[in-house]
Amino acid sequence: MSPWTGRSGSGTAAGAPPSAPWPSPAANDRADVAALAGTDVFHGGQTDLTTAQMRALLGPDVVLGRSCHTPEQVDAAAADPGLDYFCTGPVWPTPTKPGRAAVGLDLPRHAAAVTAPGAPAAGRTWFAIGGIDAERLPRVREAGAERIVVVRAVTAAADPAAAARALRAGLPRP
Repeated sequence: MSPWTGRSGSGTAAGAPPSAPWPSPAANDRADVAALAGTDVFHGGQTDLTTAQMRALLGPDVVLGRSCHTPEQVDAAAADPGLDYFCTGPVWPTPTKPGRAAVGLDLPRHAAAVTAPGAPAAGRTWFAIGGIDAERLPRVREAGAERIVVVRAVTAAADPAAAARALRAGLPRP
C-alpha cells in the first residue's frame, strides 16, 4: 500500500507514484511549521507529537511518518494505523543528525521482516535513512530496504543529478 494512495499531495519520494510532476513540500519535526506551510508530508521524531496529535493538527490528507531507532519503535510504527510510513536509522553516522548513534543494518532487517508478506504489518511503507550513498546502497538493499532517504549523497555530490540517478538505479521500480 502506498502512503500516497488517496492523498491529495503529489508525493515524489522513492516509492511514490512516478507520475508526480513536482516534489511534495515536506517538513521534519516541526508540525507547527508544517501546518503554516501547508506541507504534503510531515515526518515526526520519537519525542515529537503523537500520531493523533499530528493528524489533528495537520489534517487527513498530510502523509505522516515517524523515525524509528529500535526494533520496538519499528514494531509500534508498523502497527500504528495513523502513520503512512516510518524510517529506520540512521543506519550509519550522519552529520545531518549529529550525536545520534547509528543503528546499523539490523534495524532495516527487522523492518523488512515485520513488513514482509504474511507478517503482521505486511506491505507497510518504510525507508532506510542515514549515511546511505551509492556505495552503501547494496548493503541496505541486502538488509531488505526497498526505499531510502538521502541528503548528503545528492546535495554534496559533484554532480547531484548523476548521484540521484545512480541511487535510483539501485532501487526497485514501483
